[in-house]
Amino acid sequence: MNSLKLLFKVILPISVSFLTASSGGHLLSQDELVKKIGIVQLYDDPTDKRVVTNDLLLREIYQQLHLKNIARIALYIGNAPVLIDQKIELLQLILKGNPYGFTYDQAMQLILAVANTYDKTGEQEKILNLSLDFPDLLEKGYPFFIAAHYGYINLLPSLLAWSHQYQAEKFGKKGIMDTLLYRSLVRSVHDDDPKALELIYALVSPEYKKFLNNKLLWYVAHTGRGLSTVEKLKDLGADFNTPYKKRTPLVEAIRQGHKAIVEALIKAGADVNAIYDLELGSPLQQAIETRNLEIEDLLRKAGAHE
Repeated sequence: MNSLKLLFKVILPISVSFLTASSGGHLLSQDELVKKIGIVQLYDDPTDKRVVTNDLLLREIYQQLHLKNIARIALYIGNAPVLIDQKIELLQLILKGNPYGFTYDQAMQLILAVANTYDKTGEQEKILNLSLDFPDLLEKGYPFFIAAHYGYINLLPSLLAWSHQYQAEKFGKKGIMDTLLYRSLVRSVHDDDPKALELIYALVSPEYKKFLNNKLLWYVAHTGRGLSTVEKLKDLGADFNTPYKKRTPLVEAIRQGHKAIVEALIKAGADVNAIYDLELGSPLQQAIETRNLEIEDLLRKAGAHE
């Protein structure tokens, strides 16, 4: 069997009427899916008895579609022995009208997961073009977060180049950094994902990094999200004592009552006695003013004074 050459032919008779039905959210039956796309396997040795039925792969994909098992669907599609154009048409068929009830993140994950099965930039970008149907997610930079979150490390450089190509006109070259990457980093912090934060941060230009990680640290202090990212931001060079809107991250976390963040900031080296605004006063004065006894106790134990 190993010596045999397999020839694969894909038949994709997708009709306009079918796409119209699918765009309305029509849920394909297993037989419909198999009928619309058949993978026909031909052997150059007619004596070979090990024949794979035409629809096995598609039936497996169909089962995983209902389970919403994105990783396994992408594995089957990505490794299918067919041309990339046929895979694109299959993905279009699956996503058209979202008949399987994928969330936007799941749909984007499926596209990125299949793209990640390719090594060449040109092939990856062909698959990435499918994400143009999700402009809201693109503008929020979510593809970067999703790729980083699921460990599609090799895809990230191609995703950045692709974003420059298709979105530079809208955001400008600088805007790709300032807007798309920043938004994806905020998502990483919001979802408390230090690994994704690190991978996306590596794409940021050197001159923008210091400003960026300080701004992200302040976001942590303001929202109380991203506790696990505090130490990562320290590793990336964030300045824990740089004020933003006249408040240091520590003062902002105190004002918002985020005890766990206050504790993490102190542990990471935030100055518990830094005063940048006389009206606000010291961190301890802020804790007293907000009547947060637990945070006040934390600060006093760390050596804070009024």
